[in-house]
Amino acid sequence: MEKFSLYHLLKDTVSTHAERACYWVRLDKQEFGAVSYANWYTDIKYIQTFLIYQLNVKKETKIALLCDNRYEWNLLCLAIDTIGCIDVPRGCDATEQDIIYILNHSEASIVIVENQKMLMKLSEIIGEIPSIQAIISIEGPEKYNDIDKILQIMEENSIRTSKSSKLSELKFFFLIDVLQRGEELLRIHGDTEIRKRGESIQPDDLATIIYTSGTTGIPKGVMLTHRNFCWEVYQIQLISPISELDRVLIFLPPWHIAERVLELTLIASGASMANSNIMYLANDLQTIKPTFLVSVPRVWEQLYKRIFDNLRKQSETKQKIFNFALLIAGLYTDSIDNLLGRIASTEQESPVEILLRKLLSFGGLLISVPLFPFARKILSRVKDIFGGRLRFALSGAGALPVHIAEFFRYVGIPIVDAYGMTETTAVCVMGRLPWPRRDCVGPPLLGAHIQLRDEYGRIILKPGVKGVAWHKGPHVMKGYYKMPEKTSEVLIDGWLNSGDVFMWTTTGEIKFAGRAKDTIVLAGGENVEPEPIEVRLSSHPFIHQVVVVGQDQKSLGALIYPNVERVKEELKKRNINLPEDIENWNRIPQIQQLFNEVLKNEISSSNGFKSFERITNFYLLSEELKKGVELTETMKIKRNVVYNKYEKVIKKMFAN
Repeated sequence: MEKFSLYHLLKDTVSTHAERACYWVRLDKQEFGAVSYANWYTDIKYIQTFLIYQLNVKKETKIALLCDNRYEWNLLCLAIDTIGCIDVPRGCDATEQDIIYILNHSEASIVIVENQKMLMKLSEIIGEIPSIQAIISIEGPEKYNDIDKILQIMEENSIRTSKSSKLSELKFFFLIDVLQRGEELLRIHGDTEIRKRGESIQPDDLATIIYTSGTTGIPKGVMLTHRNFCWEVYQIQLISPISELDRVLIFLPPWHIAERVLELTLIASGASMANSNIMYLANDLQTIKPTFLVSVPRVWEQLYKRIFDNLRKQSETKQKIFNFALLIAGLYTDSIDNLLGRIASTEQESPVEILLRKLLSFGGLLISVPLFPFARKILSRVKDIFGGRLRFALSGAGALPVHIAEFFRYVGIPIVDAYGMTETTAVCVMGRLPWPRRDCVGPPLLGAHIQLRDEYGRIILKPGVKGVAWHKGPHVMKGYYKMPEKTSEVLIDGWLNSGDVFMWTTTGEIKFAGRAKDTIVLAGGENVEPEPIEVRLSSHPFIHQVVVVGQDQKSLGALIYPNVERVKEELKKRNINLPEDIENWNRIPQIQQLFNEVLKNEISSSNGFKSFERITNFYLLSEELKKGVELTETMKIKRNVVYNKYEKVIKKMFAN
């Protein structure tokens, strides 16, 4: 049943699952301790009481949360949301410019930072953010080298910039003190005010403002309501077998919409979870023994690589046995999937084609069935890497390579593909368990409406024809905060223009076909806006034109048309004469070194770029981009045209 608000979702869950484990909190590198739903909710009440009576927060107060994946994130986030306040989340990799813009634009009056590093970053820019009235640090004083010195730096910077008259009244607290003081205040005042505020929350009230980058690089605040989240959670519960018996390892950024909805769904189902990261993931899988996982393609690629790296260290005999088992499991799975119609297609098959495919599949099944138990036993060692209890997995925020999805399917771990956006409260399309149909993303959620439209706005119903996806339903955002013009550009008559290109399959799923918008989604799930990077690089004297690429890759690459004469002059100083054909420049070591230095220096943290925005591959084009061909009349890049024209070059660049 869909809940009325996040307050009701928490209240109902805690009353049902009070004594069950909600979180597994790391005690040391290998050990975890259980926190029950009852104890977890008690801590939430302590925080809420502190916010209400100590900091005097009102309904709709914006509270920023600058933190990465850890137990306290959800504790604080839901404490904020379930008394009618609005959280404004961001990760610790946010640049100073991002923090200044987001906190000023949202007018957040309270900022919660994760640790000393984030407090130091905030102290450098504190004078630029006049709305801040209080700061809370999640990590305690024992994690700080000299908290008094940091607070002194903060005061000095606020005086120097002198943009705020309130900074002299700035309050600072550690979370441990917040909990202790909150407990005292709760004994004095009781929880009447908490319940009153929670019950007053309406479905259309804002729960969060999540800032994502726009095409100009300026973050846009996606406004999501309590109804958005509650509807989304209920829809996922309807189509997935998540229950109180599930235990999940979570390691994505918590402010990422997919991770956030996952955690809410687990809480609503009475399941338990443990926070992890890439450093501890291998050991944590053995300790926690999760029943399912949610991750991005980059992590599945790393796990796949690790499995085969370990395999190469085995004897030749063991390698042959494993590869034979994989061959048999693949033949069996492909045959079953074909016979049961688990492979999607965008083209209608004739009766003869269907019969032939079924006969071949039946033959494959006859060959593989006798050997399948042996193959499954050998391949069970792969499942053991995940703790031995993994039933299924979900992948989103980018396309999962086919060979990786097939490998895990063959070993008995179905990976469910999912698609969505921050603007659609995460998932709006998802494969169906126990064995999702292959070669597609999946069908829309039961209550989600999707139209594919061509460039003239006509609705596409025919399978195999590309169109931009438009979304409608209770999962669609309220709009972009304080940006009515940006909102009206993408929200028309309740329909959201995703900018993502899909095709219908013959069985009603959608198949990803590209992105009409500029945002690049890396294999790790990071969203990158290419234009600010391109603007920066184009300003360099050696670069005339540049197009950033990297969709579904581990890192970014760049197609560069150089400033030919300027580069020749530079290399001549080094006594190197360049050939006339720029194509040949790609094979000259000195050219490689020159442009690698440019890319490293220009796209750096000192210039305001994040680590995942760095360029690790490039290719020099032999001809410049032309207006009316690769460029619009206003000189904007036609990205799909460039990607199609240089498809082989891009593939080769990343293959190397």
